[in-house]
Amino acid sequence: MQQPGDRPDADHGDRADAADRPGTITPPATFAVAGLMDAGTLRALASNVAGAVGDAAANRPVPEPCRRSADALAVDDLTVSWIAPPTHRLTVCASSAAARTLDDWQFSLDEGPCLDAVRRNVPSGAEVADPDATPWPLLAAKALDLGYAAIAGVPIALGAASFAAINLQSRSGPIAMVTTELATALAAALAHPLAEALSGTLTYDRVVGSDLLSQATGMVSVQMGVTVAEALNVLRARAWSEDRLLNAIAGDVVDRRLRFALPGDDAGEAEE
Repeated sequence: MQQPGDRPDADHGDRADAADRPGTITPPATFAVAGLMDAGTLRALASNVAGAVGDAAANRPVPEPCRRSADALAVDDLTVSWIAPPTHRLTVCASSAAARTLDDWQFSLDEGPCLDAVRRNVPSGAEVADPDATPWPLLAAKALDLGYAAIAGVPIALGAASFAAINLQSRSGPIAMVTTELATALAAALAHPLAEALSGTLTYDRVVGSDLLSQATGMVSVQMGVTVAEALNVLRARAWSEDRLLNAIAGDVVDRRLRFALPGDDAGEAEE
């Protein structure tokens, strides 16, 4: 299992190349937060977020740490997400139910600013009024349905390796550059305490042994005789076609309400 701080193994790209991609935010080279947020405030916010890992891993979501961070950054909503491709992720905290839902959709659809930020190690964001004009049209449409006007992701990294992201959501218009600057400063303050909290909490048994998506992906891999990556794509395609979250489809597979097989297999695809 990938550990916090390990670099995701897909769509790496270096920072220089990534900065030219659509949706990429290129903030100033230095993040001047003097007068906007002092170091003590940043450390306190980071400590609160890192402290939410245990509750998140136990499926006891605590919105308060992300709500405080959203208020401090003057943005409507904020989530913090850990990502370990292909199947592992954790919403550490989300400031609202809508923000958590959007985070779930981002992973289900395999597109969005959070994933781009982690894969490319640069901030990524866009307004969503015209979903087709964004780098992530499917997610942008979901964000628009949830009442958001703009979304962004800021990587949380140890050195050059991104392992998590801060997600920003605005309901009133574009996300200000100063908000992205502050989020980047928060990400820097959060990197070490978050990595330590994840390493101390997400044991093999708690993440791999009990993770619904991992179980479902393994089952589909066996049923269809395909790789884990291909099985995950099958599950994502099914979720997209039914406009359901990925974990909902995974639950059907694990509970044996849904099974997959290769075309022509007598067992076929069954749904009870």
